[in-house]
Amino acid sequence: MSNQCGPRLEVLECRTAPAVDLTGSAWQPLLGNWDASGQQSIGSYDPATATWYLRNSNSAGGTDAGTFQYGSPGWIPLAGDWDGDGRDGVGAFDPSTATWYLRNSPSAGAPDFTFQYGDRDWRPVVGDWNGDGRDTPGVFVPSAALWLLSNTNAAGAPTAGAFSYGGRNWTPVAGDWNGDGRDGIGAIDPSSSTWYLRDALSSGAPTVAPFSYGGSGWAPVAGSFGTGAGQPDGIGVVDPSSGTWYLRSATSAGAPTITPFSYGVGGTRDFEDFNGDGQGDGQRAQDQEEDDQQIDDTFFLQSASRSNALEVAMGNLAANRASSSAVRQYGLRMVQEHTDAQNDLRDVLDDQDVSEPTSLSAQDQQLVASMANLSGPAFDRAYLLSQVTGHQRTIALYEQATNSDEGDVQDYAEDKLPDLRDHFEQAVSLLQTAYYV
Repeated sequence: MSNQCGPRLEVLECRTAPAVDLTGSAWQPLLGNWDASGQQSIGSYDPATATWYLRNSNSAGGTDAGTFQYGSPGWIPLAGDWDGDGRDGVGAFDPSTATWYLRNSPSAGAPDFTFQYGDRDWRPVVGDWNGDGRDTPGVFVPSAALWLLSNTNAAGAPTAGAFSYGGRNWTPVAGDWNGDGRDGIGAIDPSSSTWYLRDALSSGAPTVAPFSYGGSGWAPVAGSFGTGAGQPDGIGVVDPSSGTWYLRSATSAGAPTITPFSYGVGGTRDFEDFNGDGQGDGQRAQDQEEDDQQIDDTFFLQSASRSNALEVAMGNLAANRASSSAVRQYGLRMVQEHTDAQNDLRDVLDDQDVSEPTSLSAQDQQLVASMANLSGPAFDRAYLLSQVTGHQRTIALYEQATNSDEGDVQDYAEDKLPDLRDHFEQAVSLLQTAYYV
C-alpha cells in the first residue's frame, strides 16, 4: 500500500461510525448487535445532544432498541462487545483527551471501562483483534497511516499490533472480512471511494480485491448484517445529505443487498472535522480562512520559544537513549536546528518586546521526565510518536502566524515552516520503520 498523502476524510469504522461534524446538525451512523441476536443493526447519534437512537432491524422505523444520552457533545460514538457477552454496548471517545468511556450495555449509565489510549489528533477504531469475542481499542495515526491496536480495554502498549497500512489521511475501517472470528483492517481512499481490505493485522497487500463502493463524502460502515454466524462481515455507506443507508452483505462492488432506507437526520457534513473543533485534521490550518488563522503575536512567539526548547531537550535525550542510529542522528538534528531557530527567534522577541520563556511548561517537563525513564526501542517509538504529533501542531501554529500583521513575525514563521515540515516527514518515515524492529 502507498503511504502517499491523499485527500482528507474522517475515520468511520466497523461497530462505530464516528461522523465528522460533531458540532453541527448531521447525525452520525453506527452499527451494533444491540439485542444479542448475532446480527448488527443500525443506530444514529445526535452530536448536539449526545443522544443515541438505536434500532434492532436494518430498515426505517422507530427506535425499538433504545433512545438515551451517553457521553458529551463533541465526543465520538463507539459500539462494541466490550465484555464478550454477545451483545454490543456503547462507548464514547473524548477527542480532547483521548479518553475512552465504554459501557457494556446499550443504555445510559456509568462507564464500565475508562482509560486513555491514543492522542487527541488520532482516530479511534475498535475490533475483536484476537478472536476472543471482545472488542478492544485501536487508533489510527492519520499523518503516518499508522495503526496501534490493543487487546485490552485499558491504557497500555499496542499489544495487538503496530504497523502502517493505507495512505495518509485515508479512512480506516475494521471488520471480519473472512469470517474467521477475528477482525481485520481496511483503508478507504476518499478520492475514489476505493476500499482496500486486509485480513491480517500487519502491513502488506490487500487480501480482498480492491473495489469502489459509495459516493464522495459518504460515511462507510461495516458489520455482520444480513450474514450468518461464521460468515464474513459486509460493508455499507450512508449518504449524509439524506440519511440513506446502502448496506451490502459482501466485500465487493455491487448493488445493496438490503433495500436502501433512511434513518437518522441528514445534513451537511464537514468531512475534514473529525474531533469537533471546527477545523480540519491532519493539516488543519492550511484550509482555514486567513482571518481565522491569525493569532496573537505574543502567544505565537512564546509558544515557538517553548517548542524550540522542548525539541532541544528531547533531541538530547534521543541522542543518548535511542537504540537506532537513525533516531540518534535525528535527535542531534533537532538539537542543532531548533537551537539555530531559537537564536533567530531572539531577534524577533527583542523587536516585539516579548520576554523569552525561562522554562518549559509543566506539561513539557512531564513529557521530558517520562521519556527519561525509557530506553532502547521503547524510547525510539515514544520519541518519534511525540515528534509526529508535536510537529503537526507546531506546523499549524506557524501557518497561522504567517498571517501576522507584524512583518518580522510573519517572516520568521514563513522561513521556518519548510524545516518544520521536513522534520515532520522524517519523523513519520522513522516511526514507520521503528515499529518493524
